[in-house]
Amino acid sequence: MTRCTASATLSRVHALPFLLLLVLACSATPGERWRAAHPGFERRAPSAGQPLAEAVASLEEPGPPQTVSVSDTRLLAVDPDPWQQLDADAVLALRPGPDELHAVVTLRTCAHREGLRRTKVARASWLLFQGGRLEAYDYWEFGEACAPEHRLLPATEAHRRLERELSRDVVRRHPASRLGPADSFRKGLVLVEHDRADDADAMLAVGNRELGEATRAANEEQKDAPSEEELAEARALRAELKRAIREARGIREDPEERFWRGRD
Repeated sequence: MTRCTASATLSRVHALPFLLLLVLACSATPGERWRAAHPGFERRAPSAGQPLAEAVASLEEPGPPQTVSVSDTRLLAVDPDPWQQLDADAVLALRPGPDELHAVVTLRTCAHREGLRRTKVARASWLLFQGGRLEAYDYWEFGEACAPEHRLLPATEAHRRLERELSRDVVRRHPASRLGPADSFRKGLVLVEHDRADDADAMLAVGNRELGEATRAANEEQKDAPSEEELAEARALRAELKRAIREARGIREDPEERFWRGRD
């Protein structure tokens, strides 16, 4: 929270306008303050090397046609153990040293209105910075009508532990941000691209569990269960991920197919 105080010596004549300005300044989010100081600023999705202040300002989308707001934002110094939570409102003024590590964890809520139809979707994301530059993220972008789209930039070898801990922290605090089967398999494919076949194997296991739960929900015709098209897409992604993991390990054929075919 921003801490703002007013002088007790203000006259009654000037107190009301001053306090109004004070309230506006104190209530502004980091994104609002950044846009006010940079009139030509254009929001863009997170990308490797993006400055911390710009990345944080880009977490919000003032709209239209849809508005993305942030809440429960935490700025963490993750060099020390345990992590230290810093004043999130000071994020725009932060000037880290070249080796300092910081993480921003936030809940982003997308609101969209079309006619009488209103849509609101919330997802939590984390971003990891080294020296004030974006190094890795596990992030939800919002597409048309607030459709959530998962984005991932895996951490370097040195920071894999931080990546896992940040992901666990997000899901523990915001269970709705847990990846479904298709996004789990997509995350595995990205990990393969970054030479992390073992971690991709773990995501394959997560995706299989999620796919099993989703299939059961569909069979039981539960509310909000995935459609058959969505399940088919997840199965296709699973096959693609299994193939990518095999190829990354130099295995030419599917061991399951070889087992059922026998030695011939």
